[in-house]
Amino acid sequence: MEYTSWILILLLVVKQGVLGVRIINMQVPRVIENSTLNNVLLDCDYTLKPGEGDGLVVKWYLNDIPKPVYQWIPGKRPQDLGRLKGKVNLDFKISEDPLKMHRAILLFRPTTELSGKYKCKVSTYLDEDEDHRDMIIFAPAKDFKIWHFKPEPNKVNVTCMASGVFPLPSLELFSGVKAPLQRAEIPDGARHIRELRYSYDMHLYNIYNDEDLEPDTVFECRLGIPGTEYQIRENSVYYPGLDVMPSISAEAVNSTSLRAIVVPVSTMLLFTLFLH
Repeated sequence: MEYTSWILILLLVVKQGVLGVRIINMQVPRVIENSTLNNVLLDCDYTLKPGEGDGLVVKWYLNDIPKPVYQWIPGKRPQDLGRLKGKVNLDFKISEDPLKMHRAILLFRPTTELSGKYKCKVSTYLDEDEDHRDMIIFAPAKDFKIWHFKPEPNKVNVTCMASGVFPLPSLELFSGVKAPLQRAEIPDGARHIRELRYSYDMHLYNIYNDEDLEPDTVFECRLGIPGTEYQIRENSVYYPGLDVMPSISAEAVNSTSLRAIVVPVSTMLLFTLFLH
């Protein structure tokens, strides 16, 4: 029993970093917008015990890929590797301490391809420690629309479309006469996602019977990016029984501006056929 207690105490001492390196502060921005910042700093501060600098290596990893994307050994020039090649200011120093000066990464104008989980690993001949943080680099929608048309005299097809978004967004359709609007259950086969290189295109649709709708029914598409505050919406008013295309309005959350677009029915029908 006494032997076990001493083992536990020793493990606790090692865990607290008394015998080795310990990361004390890791700073990575949680959310940034694609290509909007000239520089972004990722920092990984640590403590070392006297004489522990021998064999010090600082490595950064991205998205659990086993090979590092950045490496620094004191006395040598830092290296940008893999996905960070050519995207790091290798002359940047965060400290004048020769054992810490290049511990951090200064990224040049980061884009969506650098989004993900960043892990910092600091090791010496005696010990090592690591920590990680997520950074979302999101891209707002390049295009976002809602429209409706009548495939049959007593039915209406309502379609939402978003393109150029990253990471994978949530896209939902709502309807009603007054708030709160009711979220639609999208049937199987009516939601489509196309994954491109660090962006997504999405569209969905639902078909309603005119007899189930109130006059002046509002249809609304809502687009959001999980893990961020980005959310936009577009809405359109539908008059059951009328075989016409009403205007389409778009509204960003917390915005007072509206824009209206009038699109011919034939154009929308062709665009829907293209999406399918």
